[in-house]
Amino acid sequence: MDMNLEQIKPVVGWIKGHLFIFVMSLLIVLFLGCGWYFAGGLNTQLASDIDDHKKNFQKLDKASKTSVTLPMTDGDFSASGTLNQALLDSLDELATKMSDDVAQAREMVLKHNGDPHFEDFPHPDYEGRQSGKPREGAKRLLVPESEFPNPPRSKRENLSNKIHSALVTAYDEMLDAANAGAPPTLESVEAMLLREQSRFVQTDLRKTSRDELSEAELAELTSKLTQDRLQLYNEQASKITFYGTPRAFQLVDSPFETKQDHSLAEMYTWHWDWWIAEDLIRAIASANSDPSSGKPMTVVEAPVKRLVSVRALDAPFEIESSNRGGSAGRQRGGSGRGGAAPATTAVGPLPEPMVDMNGSLDADYSVSLTGRTTNKVFDVRNVRVVLVVETEKLPVFVNALGNMNFITITDVSIQPTNAFTAAERGYIYGSNPVSKVTLDLETLWFRKWTAAWMPQEVRDALGIKAKNAG
Repeated sequence: MDMNLEQIKPVVGWIKGHLFIFVMSLLIVLFLGCGWYFAGGLNTQLASDIDDHKKNFQKLDKASKTSVTLPMTDGDFSASGTLNQALLDSLDELATKMSDDVAQAREMVLKHNGDPHFEDFPHPDYEGRQSGKPREGAKRLLVPESEFPNPPRSKRENLSNKIHSALVTAYDEMLDAANAGAPPTLESVEAMLLREQSRFVQTDLRKTSRDELSEAELAELTSKLTQDRLQLYNEQASKITFYGTPRAFQLVDSPFETKQDHSLAEMYTWHWDWWIAEDLIRAIASANSDPSSGKPMTVVEAPVKRLVSVRALDAPFEIESSNRGGSAGRQRGGSGRGGAAPATTAVGPLPEPMVDMNGSLDADYSVSLTGRTTNKVFDVRNVRVVLVVETEKLPVFVNALGNMNFITITDVSIQPTNAFTAAERGYIYGSNPVSKVTLDLETLWFRKWTAAWMPQEVRDALGIKAKNAG
C-alpha cells in the first residue's frame, strides 16, 4: 500500500501542476461518453424547430399571395399581394366608399324617378307639393295624403269626383306649361271666314251679297278666303310649340256625369298614367327648346310637331270593380282574389310599405328586348305614343326621352305624312318633311316611393307588405 502511495504521489503532483489540462481532458472523456445520450434529444428538438419554421414560412408565402376580389360596376376587380394592416385599412376604406356610392346612387335614382322625399314616410307637406309647383320632375298626388290612398269614410263618396276634377286641371296645366295647343276651332274659322267674305264683297267688290258675284269674282273671293284661313292657321302655329290636347290621353269621363263609382285602385292608375304623361310632355318640351337659349320654338321650327295619342299597352295589375266601389287587385299574369277588398278601418296614411332594393333581378327576354319585367323593386308600364315629328330631327326627341326618366324605346314605326293635307285641317308643320312616328315605350317605376301612395288593394295585388307586419 505504501509503495502504491509513493508511486501515486508524482502523479498527483503532476495533476496539481497541470490542473487545467487534466480537467479539460476529463471533460472530453465525459462528453465522449455522454454524447451518444444527448444526440438523439438534440436531433428531435432540431427537427421540431425546423418544422415550425417551415409552417411559418408557408403562412408568410400564403399571405404574400392573398387574392382580393371586389364587385365593381364595370366588372369584378381582382388583385393579390401581401396581407398587412395597411391593405386591410385600404380595403375597409374602399368598402365604405362603395357603400356610400351605392346609397348615393339609390337616392339619385329615386329622385330622378319621381320623388325627392322617398326616405320620409308619410311624405312631408313641402312647399309646392300640393300647389302644383313641386321640384322639377317630382311627382305628387292630386289630393292631400290625408285623403288618399286611405280616405276617411266622410270623404270617400266624393273622392273620385274630386280627383278627376283635379286630374283634368293637371293635364290642362301640364300642356299649357309646355306651350302646347290646338289648331283654331272649326267654329272660329267659320266665323272669321264669314266676316272676311262680307267685308270683301261689300267693301272691295261693292256688292250687296255673294249671289251677285261673277265667276271671276267668286274665284277671287275663294282665293282670298283660302289665304285668310291659312293665315289664321299660321298665326296659331306661331303661338304654340306643338299641337297637343288632353284628348290625346286616355282620360275617363267625369264620374259626376256618368254616375259611375271608381275604386281606389282605379284612382291610383289615373295618377300613374298622369306621371307617365308628365315625363312624355317634359321630353317633348325639352326637344322643342332652342339648344342655345333654352326658349320654346314654334311648331314650324320644333322637331316634334304634334302629339297624336298616348295609350297604355298593359298594367302591372288588373282591377276588379264592384258596384259599391270596392276592388280587388290582381297582379298581371298571376291569380287574384274575387270580390271587394275589405275596407280599411284606420284613417290617414297606410302603414309604411316594406320594399327592398337589394338583390339581383332576373331578365326575361321573351317578354321584351330589355328583359325587364315587373318585380319586387320596380314596376314596368308600357305605353304606345303616336306623334308627328320632323323626320331628320327624330334623334333629338329620342335623346330627350332618354334623358327624362327611365324610359326605353322598345319598338318604332315611321310613316311619311303629307304636310299639305295636314294644313287643310289646321296643322301647320313647316316645309321640311315630317313623319308619323309610333313608339312603344317601356317606363320603370321604383316601388320605394310609389308604394307609399298605393291603396291597400294595389299593395295586395303586387305582394307588398307593411314594414312592421309580423
